[in-house]
Amino acid sequence: MIDKIAFSLPGSTTPELENAEVGFHGGIKGKYSNMSISVFPEKRIYCRGSLAKFLHGQNVTSLTREEFRRSLEKLEEESGWNLHNAEIRQLEFGFTTPVNHPVGQYLGLIGRRPRSKRVVWENGMIQCIENSTKSHSFILYDKNAESRRNIPLLFQGMNLLRLELKLKKSVKKYLGSVSPWDLLEKDKYRSLNELFMDYYFSIPKLNQPVLDVTEKLTPKDFLKILEVVGIHSLGPELWRIIAILSESGKLSRVDRLRECLQRLNTNSKFTEPDELIKELDSKVIAQTMLME
Repeated sequence: MIDKIAFSLPGSTTPELENAEVGFHGGIKGKYSNMSISVFPEKRIYCRGSLAKFLHGQNVTSLTREEFRRSLEKLEEESGWNLHNAEIRQLEFGFTTPVNHPVGQYLGLIGRRPRSKRVVWENGMIQCIENSTKSHSFILYDKNAESRRNIPLLFQGMNLLRLELKLKKSVKKYLGSVSPWDLLEKDKYRSLNELFMDYYFSIPKLNQPVLDVTEKLTPKDFLKILEVVGIHSLGPELWRIIAILSESGKLSRVDRLRECLQRLNTNSKFTEPDELIKELDSKVIAQTMLME
C-alpha cells in the first residue's frame, strides 16, 4: 500500500531530466518519468513521486511488497542511485477500493478528527475530505474525479474511493530514520498498517438513528433520539455549519460542542453505524490484513 515517497540522498548525478530548470534554491529541478527531482548546490538530491505510477503508470492498483521492491530496483537501475543511502522524508500509504454507491455519499459521512483541520473539496458532490495537521493527514477522495484517464480497464465504470495516510513531517516519529529499502521490512510495513488503521478508525463518522421500541423509553431518551434524528437529517451540512459558525466567531466553545455531538452520535443506545460506513470499515480491515 506504499505509494508516494519523498527522499533525499547525497550526490548530484541524476537521470536525464525533462523540463529541467534552475530552482529557487539555486540548483536544478526537473522530472524523470513521474518523479520530481531537485539537485541542490550542496550536492544533495531530493526525489518525490508515486512508485506505483513509476512502475505501472497508474496508482489505482496498490503495489504489493514484491512490486514495491521491483519499483526500487527499477529506480536504482535507471538513476544510478544507491537507495540504501537515501533517507525517507515523506510517505503516502493507502489504497483504492470499489464501493457500492457514489463516492460522495461515503465522504458526506466523514467527520473531523480531533485536533485536526477538516478540508472539503466539492464539485456538485463532495469529491475529497482531508483531516490534517502539520505533520500528517488522512485523505479520502473520488479516484475517478482525480484520475479519469488512467483508470485500468478492470476498474472502469466502478465507484472508486481512495484512502491515503500522508506522513509529512513525522516519518522519524513512527519509523525512525529509514531508507526506501527499509520500508520492505515486515515490522515497518506492519507499523504502517497499524498506523493507517488507527488513524482511519479515529475519524468520527455520522451514524444513523435507531428507534428501539422494544425497551421502555424515558422522555429524556426520546428527546435524545430526536436530537440524533436532527443530526442525521443535516448530514454533511452539520460539519459545514459548525465550521462556518466557528470561523465567523459566532459559536463559542466549538470543541465542547463537537465533543457533545460525538458522544451523542456514538451512543449505541440511539445510533448505529451507517451501512455505507460498515461497508467501508470492512474494506479497510480486509485491505490492511491482506498487506500484512
